[in-house]
Amino acid sequence: MHQKILPKNKNPFFETVERWSSLKRRIVEICEKSNRDPHDVKLVAVSKTHPAEALSSLYDCGQMDFGENYVNEWIEKQSLVSLQNISWHFLGKIQSNKIKKIAERASCIHALEKQEHAKILNNHLTTVGRKIDVFISINLGSEEQKTGVSFLDAELLAKFIEEHCPQINLLGLMAIPPAEFNDENFPDHPPKLYSELKERSLFIGKGKLSLGMSNDLRIAITAGSTHIRIGTAIFGERKKEA
Repeated sequence: MHQKILPKNKNPFFETVERWSSLKRRIVEICEKSNRDPHDVKLVAVSKTHPAEALSSLYDCGQMDFGENYVNEWIEKQSLVSLQNISWHFLGKIQSNKIKKIAERASCIHALEKQEHAKILNNHLTTVGRKIDVFISINLGSEEQKTGVSFLDAELLAKFIEEHCPQINLLGLMAIPPAEFNDENFPDHPPKLYSELKERSLFIGKGKLSLGMSNDLRIAITAGSTHIRIGTAIFGERKKEA
């Protein structure tokens, strides 16, 4: 189905594909050391601010899950590439006026925080006849500059979704951890908060956990993350945002 990796002189995104291939190997190595099945860890390539052609190069190699933060940029990319069976993950902060567009396009939402948004999302999904996967966003470090809810509020939101939002398939919890939670600072084992997050996630929805980016890949997988969101380690430094 998918093409082989093209040589450097025929693929302008050869280095992106090489980084992706290296990352896939690293994920397998981490899983083996953690006694986990690599198939239980879904890699979401965070493609925000990167060109649609880069996505196509990875898709040709077998990458099926891509993450976007900005709705308008995401829609433009969809118009530029025709990729069958691709799964689009919306990772950004949800705005009420963008929920309809998200409901029509996303396979998964990683940052739901409000009952109001869940209700609006469910209504739009009912209209278009779709169901999508959703994670509830946790503010793991209780940081004022970051969004997300407390564990208690996550439980209340989960109950609301289960009782009132049949079009939403609640997977579990998602978190963007404090910057100091990285592989370098925790060489031996994951931080306690990661273990607590994993334990809490088991009782939300399907018990899945969206945790882990370029800097905390190892400790996130070791802690039990099922969905990792990687941008820089695949695409390189982020392009200037509009």
